Amino acid sequence: MNQYEQLEAKMNTEFDTYRDWLLTQPPEEILNHANEYNAKQEIMAALSDADLSPAQIETLLQVKMYNDL
Repeated sequence: MNQYEQLEAKMNTEFDTYRDWLLTQPPEEILNHANEYNAKQEIMAALSDADLSPAQIETLLQVKMYNDL
């Protein structure tokens, strides 16, 4: 698995964890996080169009993207 594939897998795992957490919340809390959820989806979609250098990918691999749980 190359670095880009590792980054994609990492982001998917972190997004899935966030989504699973969000789905356990009451409806009002889910609505409070709707914009955040949408922004995270947009970041995931933007990854496919991003032209990242190996150094940028390595940096993103080191960062926990969704550390608000």
